[in-house]
Amino acid sequence: MPQFATMIRMHMIRGTLAPAAILLLALACRGGDIDVTDSANGAQLPPPAAALSRGDGGVGLRDRLDRLEAELTAVLDGGLDEEAQASLMRAEATTDRLLEDEPDYAWLGSGYLVEARLRQIQALADRIVAEFRRGVAAELVLEDVAALRLSVTELRSRLQEPGNGAPPPPLDSLLAGHADDAPLARSTGSPAASDTTTAAEPAPAPRRSPEGLLGEPIQP
Repeated sequence: MPQFATMIRMHMIRGTLAPAAILLLALACRGGDIDVTDSANGAQLPPPAAALSRGDGGVGLRDRLDRLEAELTAVLDGGLDEEAQASLMRAEATTDRLLEDEPDYAWLGSGYLVEARLRQIQALADRIVAEFRRGVAAELVLEDVAALRLSVTELRSRLQEPGNGAPPPPLDSLLAGHADDAPLARSTGSPAASDTTTAAEPAPAPRRSPEGLLGEPIQP
């Protein structure tokens, strides 16, 4: 694009072109052969997540989980070599789209929301990629990858078990349904004395001696 280069030089001489515009025109001259690198160390940056997961429209949640587990297995088998790194980026991109699909069940029979489990998987995947970018030791990164794969495997298994369905109603709604109920009668403590005691039997009459005196005569 010689004409663009000439235009840039003319505007630079006249001082009528802003630096940002100069950069944009320079990129236009270079076309699509742009090597996007990390300015800090010159390392090649992985493509964005959208590019990695492009073209999977219509894929259901179970298929995404199957794909995610396969990518994580490739990471563990490769030990973070070049191919394993690409699998790691594809796995993280897959987790970004887990919530795009409506799951068959909102509630797991084991007592957990499906969405909550998916968000946990997303958070752990983001953490692993952040560790990898920071240069954390490979064995520590792979430990987290193994933990993530275990979570994915367990969720896939739970989704196939019976007992899944709609979540239980929240506690607030249950309490609201009983707001107009009559209050329970309070206990008054110990029962009435009349309910626990019986009438005392009359004491036997004192014995009288033949002489009419009370008590027993003293024997000599």
